[in-house]
Order: sequence, then C-alpha cells, then structure tokens
Amino acid sequence: MLTKWVGRLIGINVALYMLGYLPGTGQLLNNFVLVPGAEFLVRPWTLVTYAFLHGGFMHLLFNMIGLFFFGPRLEDRLGSRSFLQLYAWGVIGGAVFHFLPLILGSAVPPVIGASGAIYGIVICFAMLWPRERIYLWMVVPVPAWLLASVLVFGALFAGITAQSGSNVAHLAHFGGALCAGVYLRTLRLKYQAKQRQYKAIVKDTKDILTKMTASEVEYWSKVDLDTLHAVNREEVERLLAKARQGDRILTGTEVETLRRLALQLKT
Repeated sequence: MLTKWVGRLIGINVALYMLGYLPGTGQLLNNFVLVPGAEFLVRPWTLVTYAFLHGGFMHLLFNMIGLFFFGPRLEDRLGSRSFLQLYAWGVIGGAVFHFLPLILGSAVPPVIGASGAIYGIVICFAMLWPRERIYLWMVVPVPAWLLASVLVFGALFAGITAQSGSNVAHLAHFGGALCAGVYLRTLRLKYQAKQRQYKAIVKDTKDILTKMTASEVEYWSKVDLDTLHAVNREEVERLLAKARQGDRILTGTEVETLRRLALQLKT
C-alpha cells in the first residue's frame, strides 16, 4: 500500500516524465538538470530538481520500483516528515558526490534521476531490517544487508574506476546512500538519547519523596507482620520504621513497595 509521500513522489516523477513528451517542453525541463560547474551557480535549484527528471523509461521504471517496494515501510516506520527529509538527504548527497571529480579536475557530465535517493532508501531499509529477504527478479532471495552492501560498494568501486564520460552517475548513487544512511543513524541516536532521558526522568520520579496516607499508616498498624515472608517482613519493618521517623515520608519506590505488598495481603 502506498504511503503519502511515496505516492506523491512517484506521481511527480511520472508526471514530469510524461511532460517531457509534450512539444516545446524539452528546453523548459533542461533548466532543471544538474550541470556541475559554473552553470550550477546560476541554477542552484537544480541541486534538488535533477532528481525528478529521468533520461528514459527504464531509468524511471527501476527507480520507481525501488521507491514502491522499499519506501512505504520506511515511511511508516519513520513518519512522513522524517521520510521526506531522508529522501532529500539522498537527493542532495547524490548531487554533492557527483561534483567530487571536479576537485581532481575531471570533467563531470550533467546528471538527472532519483537513483541517489533510491539507493539511500534501500540502504536505510537494510539498516532497519537487515535480515529481511528481498527477492531479486521475484525469484532469488537475498537478505537486505547483502543487497545494500553490494549496491553501496559496487557504486563506490564503479565511481572510482569509471572512465571519463560514463553516462552512469555512480558517485551520485554512493553519495545518496551514504548521506541517507548518516541521516538515519542521526535519527536513531537522537531517539536513543530521548529514551535515555525519559528513563532518567522516570527513575528520578520514583525517587521523589512521597508521603504515606493516614489510611495506609493505619492499615499497616493492624497487619500482623509475622504473616509475611521473612524477606518481605524485614523490608516492611524497615520502611515503617523509616516512615515513623520522617513523618510518613518515603520515596515513591518505597511507597509503591508497601502498596504492592498490601495488595498481595488483601487478595
């Protein structure tokens, strides 16, 4: 089932591909192609828009298949906002890595396509569900971690060894995967930090001093402590003695212990 942003992204990509067949639209769409170098400086929006254009039907098809199969579960897990941000990281990361050969003085061709973002989605899927079986060509089962590893290292190797003039943006694929993976890792670290903070708050809450009610004090004054297990009896005697010394003041955890034991005695 398509999720909100997966459906929208597929719709936008397909619509723009179909738009390219209308007379007079070719030159218009060229304004959204990412061209590394000086031309990028006057068309900075192409850092994002290049990912919504495709050079052919098969290019579009394979990218949308990847988005269709891997995207919905990822969006369900992360939420629509975080999923869209992850997709954007893949798009922008792909563009930045496509620029890298310029540093070495190599020629870099224009680039279009959502492949960097799709690589990012596949890698993030594998990070969350590494042992999930993916059926290549609907027949060959491979674990998600293996598929992701082959894609990432294959793209990196191809990007390093590719001859000048290659029409496949291997480094864009690698960059999209890497940046989306880093984003997901950052999300997970933030979530873990919040979990630790929450647990600390809960722990602190349990340690907040709490006053026993008068009815609780009266109840325990009537209980024959000899009916308790020796371990429980010693704990109850200790807590009641502490409560008497401190005007019925105990920690939240200690009060809960007395209430739990009282409930056991009543049942």
